[in-house]
Amino acid sequence: MKNEILFRAIGDISDDKITEADTNRVETKLTRHAWHKWGMVAACLAIAVTITIPLLPREKSVNYPGGETILGPVSPNIAIIHDNLNIYYVDEENMLVHENVFIRHTAEDIFSKWAQLNNIADVELIESLLGSNGFETIHGDPNEPDTVVSYTVGDYFTITITLSPEFAHYAEGENGLLIEESLKKTFIEYHSHIEIDEFNIIINEQ
Repeated sequence: MKNEILFRAIGDISDDKITEADTNRVETKLTRHAWHKWGMVAACLAIAVTITIPLLPREKSVNYPGGETILGPVSPNIAIIHDNLNIYYVDEENMLVHENVFIRHTAEDIFSKWAQLNNIADVELIESLLGSNGFETIHGDPNEPDTVVSYTVGDYFTITITLSPEFAHYAEGENGLLIEESLKKTFIEYHSHIEIDEFNIIINEQ
């Protein structure tokens, strides 16, 4: 009514114009109210997403020496690197068999499980080396910073396992050859991403 009185006081404006002015005023108010409401909803959603995202479990693919890739949760300190592997051992009937074990893929853990299955409690793994006949070639003066070094990939791969002196007792026993074969097969499968041409066991004499 105040708009109507004002418009009529200014200059006898028609009823249609007065109605149009009232309608525009109401629509503008509703539009602002709608934006205000949806703006609050959007803000609440943004806060919820910000809180939720850090709580969701993350996954990451991890590569380990055996060549496989495992998908597991990311830890800030420890990478979980496990997969199934056949561990070979000599059973009670003096047969070479294997057990499929879900195990961390490190030489130390694999050797430890192998020793457990073969009832070997006093032998330590000193070193496990994977080698090849690959070689480096230096092009130019090795003392110059811009010297180029190329590497030729080998085609002959070896595994060399060095064990503590106590292993001699098992290697010379009745099932010595089978025990050595079980260790060989276990570590060759561990390096299944390449073809192993030679396997050596060194017994440390110290």
